[in-house]
Amino acid sequence: MTQINFKNQRYTVTANNDVLTTLLDAGEKIPFSCRTGSCQNCLMKATQGTPPETAQVGLKDTLKAQSYFLACQCYPQENLEIDLPNTIDTRYKSRVLEKQWLSDDVIQIKLARPKNFNFRAGQYLTLWKDEHLARRYSIANLPDSNELEFHIRVFPQGQFSSWAAYETLENNFLEIQGPIGDCFYLEDAIDADLVLIGTGTGLAPLQGILSDALKAGHRGRIDLFHAGLNPHSLYNTDLLTKYASEYDNVFYHPCVLDKAGVVDSRVEYLEGDISDVVFEKFPSMVGKKVYLCGDPNLVKKLKTKTFLLGANSQDIYADAFEPSHC
Repeated sequence: MTQINFKNQRYTVTANNDVLTTLLDAGEKIPFSCRTGSCQNCLMKATQGTPPETAQVGLKDTLKAQSYFLACQCYPQENLEIDLPNTIDTRYKSRVLEKQWLSDDVIQIKLARPKNFNFRAGQYLTLWKDEHLARRYSIANLPDSNELEFHIRVFPQGQFSSWAAYETLENNFLEIQGPIGDCFYLEDAIDADLVLIGTGTGLAPLQGILSDALKAGHRGRIDLFHAGLNPHSLYNTDLLTKYASEYDNVFYHPCVLDKAGVVDSRVEYLEGDISDVVFEKFPSMVGKKVYLCGDPNLVKKLKTKTFLLGANSQDIYADAFEPSHC
């Protein structure tokens, strides 16, 4: 028999019993539905110990890499400490190192990376101004840096974004919480073709994923589509153009609904709805790994169409955020 530790309570998993049944019998409230491993509602994470491979069947590789497992299929072979997803309560104090405008309504903030703070490029954190005001933002840089880089769209009435843009000064402190998310690069995909699609500040995680793939020596093709209303709404075009010029397998596609007012004649903007632009370029998504970030409605639409055009559901990674305008 093995033991599991959940919420500082230790439970014994008896022979032929799974983790979900053990916790439910003990009175713990664990989300579940089918109990066959299909719905994935009983997803949990091992914070210590290794869950059996049979408990990870059907999960994305990025979830497996973070020790997630299905409680209804988990017959542990060793003692485990476990938790529900997205219940990382630890907060870290982080000093503001730098702030700059990337476009008319997007700022970049760099924070000092706390000691022993681990993450994967593309995951996201919760940034806390105080006990009552917090927002989630993706990390745009690599884990080998002593900084944490975020791209924040500034809304006129945005409590957090306006504070960050106009009041936060270098050497002030924020609290950060996380990381969370399974939208990141794994070296197992080194030969796969990657398609990265983002709108607005959805570029942040894609920039991190692209940098991570290049650092790993990615051999497959990488196409990055970044969409905005017009050329002025895009940012970091110099950086992405530089990547495309330095690496033969990297292709950068800045997409706008209206090309009027081009800000850089060296950049070849593609005009039209991003979903049309992407699928004109790739009428088949078979064998591709796809990363989608940005507007939730568009991400949902792209996810469905990408799947219908042949991408394996396990190879579609998506983080969508509802922007907070207040």
